[in-house]
Amino acid sequence: MSEVPFKRKFFWSPDIVATAIQEVNDFIYSLENEDVIIFDTGDILVNQQGKVRGEYSIDFIHLNRAGYKVLNEKLMPVLKRL
Repeated sequence: MSEVPFKRKFFWSPDIVATAIQEVNDFIYSLENEDVIIFDTGDILVNQQGKVRGEYSIDFIHLNRAGYKVLNEKLMPVLKRL
């Protein structure tokens, strides 16, 4: 297997990633109004390092059964109020 050419390698600093995440989150929250509910899963699923908690993930990105269970437990009351 050969080396990936430098111009095609992904690179970024943690600051750029954190800024991009904040900008996207700010945009999403700007959409909230009486017809739009923002259901932020961060408080439910994310650890202090900003990653999906190990007990809720198979690879720190995708949820496992426990992750979906806790997410659904928090989401159901929101849906029932609609």
